Amino acid sequence: MYHRVAAPTWDPWNLCVSPEHFEQQLAALCRVADVVPLSALDWRLRAGRNGRPAVALTFDDGYADNLHVALPLLERYGLPATVFLATGWIDRPDPFWWDRLSEVVLSIQRLPSEVRLLVGDEELIWHRNRAGDDGRERDQLNLAVWSRLVAASDEKRAVALSQLQGYADCETRMDPATRPMTADEVRSLASSPLIEIGAHTMSHCSLHDLQPDEQFEEILGSRRQCRELTGEFPSSFAYPFGSLDAGTPELVRSAGFERACSTENDIVWDGGDKMLLPRVWVRDYSIREFSARFRLVWLP
Repeated sequence: MYHRVAAPTWDPWNLCVSPEHFEQQLAALCRVADVVPLSALDWRLRAGRNGRPAVALTFDDGYADNLHVALPLLERYGLPATVFLATGWIDRPDPFWWDRLSEVVLSIQRLPSEVRLLVGDEELIWHRNRAGDDGRERDQLNLAVWSRLVAASDEKRAVALSQLQGYADCETRMDPATRPMTADEVRSLASSPLIEIGAHTMSHCSLHDLQPDEQFEEILGSRRQCRELTGEFPSSFAYPFGSLDAGTPELVRSAGFERACSTENDIVWDGGDKMLLPRVWVRDYSIREFSARFRLVWLP
């Protein structure tokens, strides 16, 4: 499971793998594994390993660098991948809200002793530990605000982020590369024979926090919007934040998907639930750590 191929100043969620490390990881996979499309993983597992494990690469959210940075490297090595789109964010000029949050927090050069934000009708009060490390405290503030915004509406998030901006020492400047794709970029990405497009809800919502009918609207809506963008219905789905309840997988199946990816940190076994495929989250590992994890942790 990947998200971005980039090297930002601050990456509190470990979403980014640098282009250098990503290429090294692809080269290592070519040497020791068979990289297959996600849609072919079921068949490949049933066919047996033949001495080499099967690996499927996925990207969540739909960042622009998936096209501009990741795809050329995938093409260089001839490796397929699935890109899951949060379709409601496509063509939006603003970054994903969690990236906006991180940039605002980063722009607060001197963390105050207290931060107060109104999220809907509830107030968030965060206190700094004066003896705490500044970097760790920044991480904690980012997480505290994220935890309250994850289930909020776009309107409530915008209000809270505007209030948080008031604590910043300067105007927040977003990295122009930190953005979702445009519709034209999605079509360009989908035109590659190496790329499968998957759905990731419309709003990138926490499905667990929604009623079943609201969940189904997000799931089915993203499938339909993927078709509008690419001309084809996607066969694969991924749960945003890994958030779901006991009934969510059946809603995904009834929307027409053949498989769905979770964020459970494990490898896929033949015979497992196709609506709850686990994935290994790949971070910005050096080639030495990546290779060691592949041999000793991911494939014991």
